[in-house]
Amino acid sequence: MVVAGLLGLLLSLSVLRRADTTVPVVTVTRDVVPGTRLRPEMFGTTRIHADQRLLTNLVTPDRLEALRGSIVLASFRAGDLLQRSGVGSASTRRAARAVSFPVDSSLAVGGEVAPGDRLDLLASAHDGSGSGYVLVAVDVLAVHATGSGPLRGGDGPLSITVAVDAAGAQRVAAGLHSADLLVVRSTGAVAVPSVQWFSGGGGHG
Repeated sequence: MVVAGLLGLLLSLSVLRRADTTVPVVTVTRDVVPGTRLRPEMFGTTRIHADQRLLTNLVTPDRLEALRGSIVLASFRAGDLLQRSGVGSASTRRAARAVSFPVDSSLAVGGEVAPGDRLDLLASAHDGSGSGYVLVAVDVLAVHATGSGPLRGGDGPLSITVAVDAAGAQRVAAGLHSADLLVVRSTGAVAVPSVQWFSGGGGHG
């Protein structure tokens, strides 16, 4: 009985030892948007169970120093695991531009837009000369209420920041002072099949 008890204890210790085969990985301690330069204070560590295939795309603490100064290419929320595919060197051509535009919440899905959503932005020229898309399926990086009221209530003005390419930034600039803007939340929606772009004085195909 003593021998059987010892064997049982050794087996239990062996199982517990195997169950504790965790590895340290880097986590994000705050929300991070594309275009942000990595800094040490943005990150913490945790331990997880992970196979080798998963680990190849995760950042371990010993790799973090090599990524210092890199640029974030994808949005991360506080608590997310940092993925190598979500960052690039400071010279990468994949880094997103960011642009902000003001819009009344009543024209932005009642203010129900949040970081991580995707949206389409349309414009209609003040003089009635034309309308069209300004942006299609762009990622929302930040949403700020510019008035004193709650973010998701009433008709207060919002400032929405999105990730764009150079052409998208130019279209936003063209629409800001010559058109009325309308935000369409397109998170999960099928892409617009044929886009008529707004060009400041009207749309064109």
